[in-house]
Amino acid sequence: MCRMLIALGKFSVEPLLGSLSCAAQDQASTHELNEAKGRGTYVHKDGWGIAYLKRTHWTVKKSLLPLFADEGKKEFYGLKTKAVLIHARKRSKGELNEENTHPFFAKHRKEGEIVFAHNGTISGNITCSKPEKVRGSTDSERLFEAILEHFSPEHPEIIRETIARCKDWDGTNVILATAKKTFISVNFKRYPHYFGMVLGKKPGLVCVSSERLPLLKNVTWEKIKNGEILVIDHKTLQVERHN
Repeated sequence: MCRMLIALGKFSVEPLLGSLSCAAQDQASTHELNEAKGRGTYVHKDGWGIAYLKRTHWTVKKSLLPLFADEGKKEFYGLKTKAVLIHARKRSKGELNEENTHPFFAKHRKEGEIVFAHNGTISGNITCSKPEKVRGSTDSERLFEAILEHFSPEHPEIIRETIARCKDWDGTNVILATAKKTFISVNFKRYPHYFGMVLGKKPGLVCVSSERLPLLKNVTWEKIKNGEILVIDHKTLQVERHN
């Protein structure tokens, strides 16, 4: 189970990394998994990754260090991009290694390069027709491959339908991004504060995150509904909602 965000438009990467570092330390909000013992007791320390877009190409970098403890993140502070995806992992399935660290990357037969991040744990079987493409041992990467089998930007409900076929999960949220659009799917059966995601906006910026980002200023935040899919156009920043 993890913390993650995607930002689109005009932004600085440094406050995004700082905010997600705060969330990874379990200091950004109080939720069901820390409310008994307080903030700081549900830490996401099992590696982190970043994907950023240059023209039509995604670059993915990963680290096995905790995001909040990794001085290497500073190399991205001055990064110039109009789309960035950041993920901090708390592992529940799969070892601590690069293959199991998000974001995941794939080349789709029609949509080109795609990056993917997931928050949640799927304990049941995830059926995909080409399991040999899955390099690591996480449920997240296997879910990514299952979604890609039928993925089409014109039918974003495929993401939700693929998740619905999976068994034994409390929450499973997805960020999937092509070079042109980002697709967000929010799904939870319990822990609405932890598994809920939020949409943040200000002129020239759209951001979706596991939690409100404390270092992002002048942003208006709203909760994304359970079961909702958002489709965000990278050029116009228009947000379509699919219930």
